[in-house]
Amino acid sequence: MKNLFYFTFYTFITSILSFNTISAQTQKGRFMAGPSIGKFNFGKNYTDLAFDIKAGYFIVDNLVIGITPSYSYSWATDNVRFKEKINVLGMGPFVRYYFGEGKLKPLLNASFLYHSRKSNVTYSTIMTPEGPIEGYAYEFKGGYKLLQAGGGIAYFLNDNISLEGIVNYGRYIDYNENTDVKVGEVNIGLGVQIFIGQ
Repeated sequence: MKNLFYFTFYTFITSILSFNTISAQTQKGRFMAGPSIGKFNFGKNYTDLAFDIKAGYFIVDNLVIGITPSYSYSWATDNVRFKEKINVLGMGPFVRYYFGEGKLKPLLNASFLYHSRKSNVTYSTIMTPEGPIEGYAYEFKGGYKLLQAGGGIAYFLNDNISLEGIVNYGRYIDYNENTDVKVGEVNIGLGVQIFIGQ
């Protein structure tokens, strides 16, 4: 029984890490799904984390379309009286195209996401030589749109699993309070994708 377990485990690992010729990862009719991390920063006075999940379908060979739910969380403080927490949920369509037939495939992708943002800001009461400064708190809710485009590399471990690195340029369009403030940002993402189907 023990030998059977080791044999099964060995077979599973070698299949995942197989370096055989790969030919059908991105063919028409397959499904793709997987997470990626876009931000992962921690410090004494801040936290900044963002990730998304892609789920799509190959309408033709190498071309996949789908949806991307996303989530980001930020926290910051001045260690005196200011503290802010921000939660953002997003959703929107994406399109991606893979190039080549080997294990290493360049790719291009684009997405358009709608985000809902909630920010909680707190100022604590502090004492000063001149007297106390009263604290207060407020909550802000709003939203924005994000148009992203970029490219990267996907490395296929086999027909069903790939590791990817992507660089995206995003254009934020803020529609809070009837404004139209556009801000650009470059993000580097790392992810894993699972491919199933034909």
